[in-house]
Amino acid sequence: MSRWCVAAGMSAVCVAAACTPSPRGMQPVEATAARMSAPLGRTQQQGRVVITRATIEIEVEAVAPAIEQATRLAQLFEGYVENATTREDKSAYLRLRVPSSRLSEALDSLGRVGRVTGRSLSQDDVTAQSVDLEARVASFRAARDKLRELLDRATSVADAVAAQGELARVQAELDSLEAQLKTLQSSVALSELTVTLNRRLVLGPLGLVASGLAKVIGKLFVWR
Repeated sequence: MSRWCVAAGMSAVCVAAACTPSPRGMQPVEATAARMSAPLGRTQQQGRVVITRATIEIEVEAVAPAIEQATRLAQLFEGYVENATTREDKSAYLRLRVPSSRLSEALDSLGRVGRVTGRSLSQDDVTAQSVDLEARVASFRAARDKLRELLDRATSVADAVAAQGELARVQAELDSLEAQLKTLQSSVALSELTVTLNRRLVLGPLGLVASGLAKVIGKLFVWR
């Protein structure tokens, strides 16, 4: 096979996209491969892709035992502790990962560790990002496979070097996109649950007196 043939073949992957408009956000190599292989995007019937996050603040009698309880609960719900920070025995901050389908159960169970002082839930729709990444991965896989075919048919060192260089570039981009997609899918499957544990304050005699006076004074200004 002549160098001209290899170049022509690579053009089918890397240059031919210039003849027609590329899909939004795609480079020529991606756009061409997208026409060669249907994207792995979702249909409207397949629903949305959502990342769910939750936070809960709990007042506890002692921080250390509460950390152990939270850790056991994470494991019970087939999750794990991703990060934990403690401040003496006064407070602790834990970031848990639990299956999204069991997030509500995990929150309810954690609420029984102590007195809940705050709780929130948020959702981030990443459907468009997910579909885009899946389409780009499919595009680069198709381009990689085409370049492998060209490399196998190369009949000279120059042709093989040219095909190998382009193949290495496409493979590197594909690896990066697949890593991004894997991270996104992990975030969707495992929700982030932030737990803040605060030790309950126990007032001494003077503290109780001061607290009582503060309430009385407050009533002088605000009745309700």
